[in-house]
Amino acid sequence: MTDGFPLHFPRIQGRCLATREKPMKSPSALDRLAQKQHSLLTTAQLGSVGLTRHQIERLVRLGHLIPVRPRVYRTLGGEVTRRQAWHAAVLASQADCVLSHACATVLWGLRGFDRLDLDAIDLLTTDVRPKVAGVRAHLTKFLPGHHRTKVDHIPVTSVARTLVDACGLLPFPRYERAIDDALRRQLVTLPGLTRCAHEVPFSGRRKIRPVRLALAERVPGYDPGGSNEELDVLRILKRAGYPLPVQQFRVRLEGRAFELDYAWPDTMHCLEHLGKHWHEQKTDFDDDYRRFRILQRGGWTVWPLTKGKTTPNEICAIAAVASAPSRAA
Repeated sequence: MTDGFPLHFPRIQGRCLATREKPMKSPSALDRLAQKQHSLLTTAQLGSVGLTRHQIERLVRLGHLIPVRPRVYRTLGGEVTRRQAWHAAVLASQADCVLSHACATVLWGLRGFDRLDLDAIDLLTTDVRPKVAGVRAHLTKFLPGHHRTKVDHIPVTSVARTLVDACGLLPFPRYERAIDDALRRQLVTLPGLTRCAHEVPFSGRRKIRPVRLALAERVPGYDPGGSNEELDVLRILKRAGYPLPVQQFRVRLEGRAFELDYAWPDTMHCLEHLGKHWHEQKTDFDDDYRRFRILQRGGWTVWPLTKGKTTPNEICAIAAVASAPSRAA
């Protein structure tokens, strides 16, 4: 690496020797981008710093760029890895894709999935399926922001979404162990996995059955059929056999007094109703946000409760976490 160029572009007086027709506008930015993308750059990214198609082709002929996918190049000296191959597939898709299913389980390091034969790269999208060699594209109608993230700068489904999407890839006993291992490592929470299983649309019951059966064994009162009954926290918890939380539990933090809607004081977990106009009026959002932050600084774990969005199954999952010590006792 010379002069800050991992691409090994020789330079003379600010110009790229391999492409003397035009100076590069921001080589340092290109450096940083390539480092984040496992030594990969796309045609569009190269063009954004002033390189033309002919200049890119010349860099390829000189060996400074190595094509790995259509419109995706590896920089000279870049190490060839499996993560690089996954990232290249995402970049080549030219769609709103994320790594998913079997590949996502391996990227997250989920137990038991490392034995799978990864015969293709799995990508999930809400757009048209990309036609990329060696890629198995999955189409979904629902891929919100909280179902996606990045691991080592690679766009990928969240742990909860990955476990839901991959629920049929392992025999059920091994799949259960994978869930328990993810919970122990705090990669996912039981309420978060419960909500995700409720949110993801499936074409048939058989596909979602493993994750719902696993949740039913870990969340007393969980309805594997996905009941949509009206939300009544105390009735749901009483029927499931959980210790009932304290209603309107009073705490004082940072000079302010709060009444918690449903609290488990021993474990410092609470369920809090969001404002009636959540995300509709900025003042409501700010009030709830400040309240939650103060409670969290005081050591409380706050679970937001939204009518119409928080399901009975999720309530039971939260209670399983919040009341664990008292249930064990």
